[in-house]
Amino acid sequence: MGKKITLVLQTKYGSNSVFWLYNRDGDRINGGRWVESDNDCWDSKLPDEIISSPEIKKLSTNIMKKYNSLFTLNEKGDKFKYIGFENKQIEDKYRQKVAELREMVYKRCGDKYEILDYLY
Repeated sequence: MGKKITLVLQTKYGSNSVFWLYNRDGDRINGGRWVESDNDCWDSKLPDEIISSPEIKKLSTNIMKKYNSLFTLNEKGDKFKYIGFENKQIEDKYRQKVAELREMVYKRCGDKYEILDYLY
């Protein structure tokens, strides 16, 4: 029997999470947001293996903040453009963080969930 949940790792402009969950039918369960609360908790539908890791939360939050900073909106707020990294060293550091997050997620969730990886 196949895995019931697909965990997609994906950056999307304007999101504050890299985690997107889909059920076996391809319907999105959650994605791209945290649950709003006083203690800035995770989206409650994320797997326990992710929710229970402060390291994953910190790293994924840093990745999304940096990813979102790679774009700028026009004055109207209806169009954005890619502005890129400040320099090669910052880009390399970002890519290192992405690799570190991948390793953590695959280690914790790879045997329980189908993982699709579209991280940039």
